[in-house]
Amino acid sequence: MTRSNCSTSSCGIETPNRTSSFSFMPAPPFWYDVCRLYHDSFAEGYILALQFTTLAEWDSEAWRAVEPIFDEAFPPSGRKTSRMIRKIVDTDAGWLHIGAEDGEAVAMAVTGKLPELRSLLIDYVAVRSAARSRGIGRRMAEFLAEEARRLGFDGLVIEIEAEETPSNESRERFWTSLGFRRTEYVHRYRWVPETYRALYMELGGKGAAALPHDGEALFRGITGFHGKIWRD
Repeated sequence: MTRSNCSTSSCGIETPNRTSSFSFMPAPPFWYDVCRLYHDSFAEGYILALQFTTLAEWDSEAWRAVEPIFDEAFPPSGRKTSRMIRKIVDTDAGWLHIGAEDGEAVAMAVTGKLPELRSLLIDYVAVRSAARSRGIGRRMAEFLAEEARRLGFDGLVIEIEAEETPSNESRERFWTSLGFRRTEYVHRYRWVPETYRALYMELGGKGAAALPHDGEALFRGITGFHGKIWRD
């Protein structure tokens, strides 16, 4: 496998085993990733430079770099374990994505394939607490949309907690501001007390199929993905 580093102007292909620009991860032969470097000027004059990577095969060192972000954002109860995250990558059911700033991991995401919907599920996405409120989450979401298009998916799907609380409503506003559409169906899992609703984004493109606008249909795909990963 090869890896590619993309700047704001050009993209050059690296050969396997070449030293990575990411200080927290090596570049072994089995790596496959696509990187983007974003530069955004803020009102206070701060320049944000982020590099995003998609891992198609498991790398323990990369996971160790983002696991604290995962642990910080998602309580152990009800979430997938590290072993399950690895299973997603190892079984080609999805990908691990990393956002880095100056060689340090500041954001992570896990995505899963929903083949019957021709869509990519955003299973987890998180930003390191010390790096929040700087637009990094938005940049990660935009990168995931780019990756979904590049990988040939017709849509993006995410599930969020459905209870009407200020924090949940804030999350919904964030995703709808990116172009996601809310569905009304509320889903209840047996193993967690929270209820969830699905949001979706159609990515368009030539030959793209329309996503179901029915949340129940979207959850059939979502629960199918979860079931494959939770089963031993």
